[in-house]
Amino acid sequence: MTNDGKELLPQNIQSLWQEHAVEKSFPVLEDRVSADVVVVGGGLTGLTTAYLLAKEGKEVVLLEAGNLMTGTSGHTTAKVSVQHDVIYDEFLQRFGLEKTKAYYKANDEAFRWMKGMVEQHQIDCDWEEQPSYLYTTQDLSVDKLEREARAYEQLHIPGGVYEGQLPEYLNAQKAIVVPSQAQFHPVRYARFLLSECERLGVRLFEHSPAIKVNFGTLPVVHCRNGAEAQGDHVLICTHFPFVDTHGFYFARMHVSRSYVLAVESDVDKPDGMFLEIDPPQHSLRTAKAEDGTPLLLVGGEGHKTGQGINTHKPYEHLLSYASRAFGVKSVHYRWSAQDLVTNDKLPFIGPMTEQHRNVLVATGFRKWGMTTSAAAAHILARYVEGKEEESMFSPARFGSMKQLIRDNMDVAKHLVRGKFGLLQKHVDDIKPGEGDVVLHQGERVGIYREPEGKVHAVDTTCTHVGCEVNWNASDLAWECPCHGSRFDIDGLVLNGPAEKPLRVIDVDERIE
Repeated sequence: MTNDGKELLPQNIQSLWQEHAVEKSFPVLEDRVSADVVVVGGGLTGLTTAYLLAKEGKEVVLLEAGNLMTGTSGHTTAKVSVQHDVIYDEFLQRFGLEKTKAYYKANDEAFRWMKGMVEQHQIDCDWEEQPSYLYTTQDLSVDKLEREARAYEQLHIPGGVYEGQLPEYLNAQKAIVVPSQAQFHPVRYARFLLSECERLGVRLFEHSPAIKVNFGTLPVVHCRNGAEAQGDHVLICTHFPFVDTHGFYFARMHVSRSYVLAVESDVDKPDGMFLEIDPPQHSLRTAKAEDGTPLLLVGGEGHKTGQGINTHKPYEHLLSYASRAFGVKSVHYRWSAQDLVTNDKLPFIGPMTEQHRNVLVATGFRKWGMTTSAAAAHILARYVEGKEEESMFSPARFGSMKQLIRDNMDVAKHLVRGKFGLLQKHVDDIKPGEGDVVLHQGERVGIYREPEGKVHAVDTTCTHVGCEVNWNASDLAWECPCHGSRFDIDGLVLNGPAEKPLRVIDVDERIE
């Protein structure tokens, strides 16, 4: 049955993977601890790095700001592949053969390591080998795919132009394929890493947000509650680096948001993982609900975080697309994810600065954090062990000046536009269940009114560099269009680079 009605969309925003969230809780760090290595961040990068170092006999402390595996790693489509969109032809032109080979090799080795872990330890994580496809529905993009296929040949990447027939509903004009890639359940996989970290003696702390690092021979991580963790090395694996006074990462990356629906359909389930190379870049893979019901994960509709779109629309567009393409019986889950893109599209992995080589960072994975997290973990571990030489992923590299200028002009535009935009609404114009920026006593105020009538009001000035946040109606969050910081309805930080919450405004408005 085909149905594109909005009523199919679930009320709650929840990832399919969070049904299997880490059940065990860990203590808050409340005093001072020391170790060989302090890892900050409890997603796949942090857990994998802690595991690798603990296996080598290092004493490791891991700090997580919230609950383990509830960040980007738990909101992915979980495709484990070296096929990272149409990228290899571009990298050959920009970086040359040797560096592009190094990028492929790092991700291919990461893929093989993950596959080996699953097989060796028989990890119950729905690991399933699948071919990975890039396709286009537009004649104008056929040449782009053919150039990418030639890059595969030059780099000795298995695969190339696909001569078979993709599912008819994709309407593909051309496709390229990399065989024997994989899809999996990231949280089940992470639960195994977590149990191994515990077995190896890693000290794990949750609800221990780090806010500052004192650099030096023995760097110290300071938590919001005053607790401290000291190590020979500090590894920052927090999606966006929570310390950004030395690397200016906020100026060298932009933040994008993309959306996923987990839908039930009567269509025959396709073999493979699919990504359309043309906007809105629809992606498709299979999965299973908790009760075994076959699902299709439909993704896409990406945009820069906070940049003024109607945030209900991406989910509605995905539902409309899926309904037209193959029919939707029901939507089991919907969620979104935030991704960081460097100005040259390569991740930053390594010492935070040349002056502070014992504080390292891993960030800017674009939308390909499954293999890149494992690659980053191995690179960071080699740095700690003194085995890593400078690589193409070095955070000290300059990157693309053209993209740097473009991104920062975009920041300036939104900074100015946000300050001088005219506001028409007032507090009493915001209906139950709605949110928006209003004018209140001469101030710009962000208002969210709960369905029961309670009002939450915040200052809309982002605490990072002062841009004006916008309301995301789907995720019930305030989002900064400049560098992608996100805040909840009470102004608490959900995603950096902002470190401080939005100021709460006292607004005595209520609908009974």
